Amino acid sequence: MCDKIVNTKLGFPIGTRLQEGPTEGSCLAAYYVIRGMGATFAAVPIFFNPANMKVIEIIGYKRANLGKQKAKRLRRDANAPCVLYGGQEQVHFYTPMALLRDLVYTPDARFVHLTIEGMAYQCILQDIQFHPVSEMILHVDFLQIFDDKQVKMQIPTMLIGKAPGVIQGGSLAKKLRKLLVIAYPKDMPAHIQVDVSALELGQMVRVRDIKTEHYTIVAAPGIPVASVEIPRALRSAAGKAEGVEATVGGVSKG
Repeated sequence: MCDKIVNTKLGFPIGTRLQEGPTEGSCLAAYYVIRGMGATFAAVPIFFNPANMKVIEIIGYKRANLGKQKAKRLRRDANAPCVLYGGQEQVHFYTPMALLRDLVYTPDARFVHLTIEGMAYQCILQDIQFHPVSEMILHVDFLQIFDDKQVKMQIPTMLIGKAPGVIQGGSLAKKLRKLLVIAYPKDMPAHIQVDVSALELGQMVRVRDIKTEHYTIVAAPGIPVASVEIPRALRSAAGKAEGVEATVGGVSKG
């Protein structure tokens, strides 16, 4: 992570975005005010990920009082009770549910730049609870991440290439939509690319066939990830052809 310090004499509200763009070391920077008005301050950049992992910005507010009744009141006001852990201490806070939309309702993995009353954290979504009937967000857990510590994330798979088996009439099937990956944050991929360009009819790509770089897939090596399935019509046609060949062969021998 970049450790650039920004100084200013101007006063900005906490959470103000000051600048963004590529800086030294190819670090995608977005600096935020983390101290008060009219004073020199430091600003913390969002997390940099070379694999273009998208970063969601969330602003939270500390919870003065905990408990079920307080949590219910937060939800009535369209706020989600949250907790951040993984650092020196747990931080209980809440955030507007609207800010969670792009983090929760997406198949993609995301990093989170979380600002809680002037303190900035880099984290990931660790767990989320929904109401069983209304599907309202009940509670969200965030895990703080650090440059020098590996983290586990569910990363979506992405099929690349054209399978010859599909051209022959087969159907390309994705067996696993996500895989558990362990890596340092800077090495965490946004997607796991699964090359299907060599798949013939009936063949598959397994976990052991996936090329990884600077990260580890936590799954049994033999688990199928993608395959080219043979449609029923093709199997039926192949069966009939074999039957005809057997019949012809039997007649010729007679």
